[in-house]
Amino acid sequence: MKSRIFMILFALPFAGFGSFMLYSIGSNLADAWEMRSWQPVEGRLLGAGYETHPGDDSDTYEAYATYEYSYLSQTYTNDRVAIADGADNIGSYQQRLGRRLSGALADGGSVTVWVNPDMPRDSVLDRGVRWGLTAFKSVFVLPFGGFGFGLLIFGIRAPKPKDPDNPEFADRPWLANDAWQGGPLRSSSKAAMWGAWGFATFWNLIAMPLPFLL
Repeated sequence: MKSRIFMILFALPFAGFGSFMLYSIGSNLADAWEMRSWQPVEGRLLGAGYETHPGDDSDTYEAYATYEYSYLSQTYTNDRVAIADGADNIGSYQQRLGRRLSGALADGGSVTVWVNPDMPRDSVLDRGVRWGLTAFKSVFVLPFGGFGFGLLIFGIRAPKPKDPDNPEFADRPWLANDAWQGGPLRSSSKAAMWGAWGFATFWNLIAMPLPFLL
């Protein structure tokens, strides 16, 4: 029971991280699908550019903008730039978008704003899907989520082993092992082979983000 509880607790962070990445991908794609019906209006930039966030291994970048626009005779102010928020260094998207917006600000500040007709306070400047970022996040869904949920299922459904020290098996210890109850005795080499393949697959999936980082 202690081993089973330890396995479940060990698997929870992996399953949680994989689920979070899947949720992030799903919410971004759902937002992009909904934004197809948003209406373009002319807006005015109040500030724009991109920020650099230094890190221990590498820097990350985040495009920002503050803008105002009018919709149905009402004026709104917003700062949502893209579908996915936060800083990253996947490609040069953040720098390119920040430079484009700062250039538009220098040229007078005119910009196209995509407005939610059902809730005009919701708006965005770039409603395109970042497929590179989506692919990068999806790399973590299978190795972490699959590994975590696989361990959870195994830990929950694994049969409880019999205690060989139980007095019930004192005279007949072979009854404590279900594999010795008849039929052929199978080698453990097959399980070791599948374990090696599983570890190799997991390790290669973890290494897959490297091309995106490069």
